[in-house]
Amino acid sequence: MIAVLQHIIPIALGFIAKLMALKAEDNKQRQEMMIKALSAQNQSLDMARKYDTPVANANRRLLLWFLMLAIMLSMLGYVAFDAPIYVEQVVKDPSFLFGLIGGGEHIEWKEIRGIPSFDELFTWMTVIVEMYFGASLARRG
Repeated sequence: MIAVLQHIIPIALGFIAKLMALKAEDNKQRQEMMIKALSAQNQSLDMARKYDTPVANANRRLLLWFLMLAIMLSMLGYVAFDAPIYVEQVVKDPSFLFGLIGGGEHIEWKEIRGIPSFDELFTWMTVIVEMYFGASLARRG
């Protein structure tokens, strides 16, 4: 039994050492490939920045102003054209005996006038402005 173990243990240790060496070699190759990919990405970013001209900057600014104008007009259009805005309101009916009699709810539509405040529009406008200014801040000097 000891003789068999004397032959099996060196074989197993050699096998494990070879696997570790192969894994280290794979990690080395993976790191080299990542470094090459990062250098290629930096080159492509530098090439893209080379084409970032004042005209492209003006186009981005113009797009930003048009988006802001469209959002502003969509909110002020209700006032300019005197158009009503209808809002859904859920009304709860009264209940008696701890909710055993009556209760429930129904929907009423209320007419309002004025400038609406759309959370979605403000959220999208905030995202657009933040991305625009964030991109301009992240440039390399």
